[in-house]
Amino acid sequence: NQAITVTKVGISYYQITNFTDQQEIQFVIEFKYNSYASVQIDGVYSLNPSSQLFNAGTILDMKLNAKADEVVDFYVGYMAGSVIKLDGQVIELDPSVANKEGKVSFSFTFKGN
Repeated sequence: NQAITVTKVGISYYQITNFTDQQEIQFVIEFKYNSYASVQIDGVYSLNPSSQLFNAGTILDMKLNAKADEVVDFYVGYMAGSVIKLDGQVIELDPSVANKEGKVSFSFTFKGN
């Protein structure tokens, strides 16, 4: 698999480029505190993982086959230092999102090459 490129385009918005169609991409959130989290793919709630409470020290681990213009939205009920990774790359979140002691959302769009 080629290494994807993730570019921040807004406080909570990221574009993913340098992927091949249907390339498997891994999204991981490492939770620092107990937190509810959900994922939507093109506006539809994911069932794998489903919306649920994640305990401190656990991870949300989701694999997805990339396709152009696909949008992946995450909602995290209590962010506060949790870590987001795409294919093992730590995503540098805006500090206002990364350190928020409360709910945040952020979005990744696969931008066609």
